[in-house]
This record gives sequence, C-alpha cells and structure tokens, in this order.
Amino acid sequence: MSKKATTKNNNAKNPVRVWLGVALIAFGVLAVYSGISSILDNKQRLITPNTILTVGVADDDMERIQGLSNRTSLGDKEGMLFIYDEVQVGETCYWMKDMNFAIDIAFMNSDKEVTVVYDNVSPETYNNESPELSERFCANDIQYVLELNASKATEYEVSPGAKLKF
Repeated sequence: MSKKATTKNNNAKNPVRVWLGVALIAFGVLAVYSGISSILDNKQRLITPNTILTVGVADDDMERIQGLSNRTSLGDKEGMLFIYDEVQVGETCYWMKDMNFAIDIAFMNSDKEVTVVYDNVSPETYNNESPELSERFCANDIQYVLELNASKATEYEVSPGAKLKF
C-alpha cells in the first residue's frame, strides 16, 4: 500500500474531524436561520453599555402609532425601537394610550446617543376620558426612541450620554 493511500484512509476514519465538520455546518445553518428569522420578525439586536437586547422595530407611521399598545408584556431583555427616517426637529412626544404595563422610555439623537430617559412610566398617565389631558413624555431633536420594561433602563445603563449600537 502506498503512503498516500494510508494517509487518506486515516483521515476518513477520524471521527473527531467528522463531528467537527457536522458541528460547523449546523452552526452555519443556525446562524443563517437566526439572521433570516430576525429580518422576518422585524427584530434586531441593540447593544447597551452592558447588555444585548432583542428589540422589535417600528419604522413606519402605523407601527409607531401601534407601538406596544395592547400588549400584555415584554420579555426579559426585550424592547421596542422606534426609528424615524430623519431627525424629528423640535419636540416629539409619546404617551401611554392602551398600554397594560409600565415602561422606561429613552429618546436618542441621530448619533444614537441617549438624550432623555423617563423611568417607570405608568399606563395610568393616559386619560381615556380626556386624552388631551394625558401626560406626555417628550424630547427635542430625536431620531430614535427605545421602550423597555420599567426600571430596565437603569439596569442596562441606558442613561443620558450613553451611546447605543444597532
């Protein structure tokens, strides 16, 4: 038997290489699926100074109006990211219409730097009988807004001056 044939035969019998190859293929398929799943679900990753979140994306008027209204909760390390095509010059306000749980609201400028955070905003701040009397949560010259479960902004270090990545 030639030396070349012996080497080829030993490689074919090496189960570690076979399992390593299978694991790499499986990892690649999972990575591709995760990326496609995020796109299809209109979700993306958002990185705060100390954690990675999965956020739903509201990037058109209908999605921004709906927001988290009528949802019963957000999961752990989840949020909703509101994206505007350009800076909203002047004051932009959010309110708690049809909300069922308290949230933190973080406004960001075009550099994805947090400018204003409202902590633990309660659904009771919305007045169903007289919406014009509802409390509004506002910031100037923003392009992005992040909504998180109440008290999570502090935990995730989402505070004025923090730069987020997404």
